[in-house]
Amino acid sequence: MRNADSVIFNLISPIGSVTKNVTGGTNLVTCSASEMGGLSAGQGNLQIVPYNIQSAVYSRKTLYLINETVLIQSVTLN
Repeated sequence: MRNADSVIFNLISPIGSVTKNVTGGTNLVTCSASEMGGLSAGQGNLQIVPYNIQSAVYSRKTLYLINETVLIQSVTLN
């Protein structure tokens, strides 16, 4: 998705996950050793979720419109 407001990076292992929410346009995310220590070895997934949030008022009610795309890649964690 172009021009995302924010991007969620989620690394999921068989036991545990690390999630980072960063500003749009970020193409590098760093995880600390302690964060990675909560993950287990084996098959996992990397999810990259760019999204935009826009508010709009309809009939005196505020609605939040969310436009997101979920990209998933299988990974092997050692």
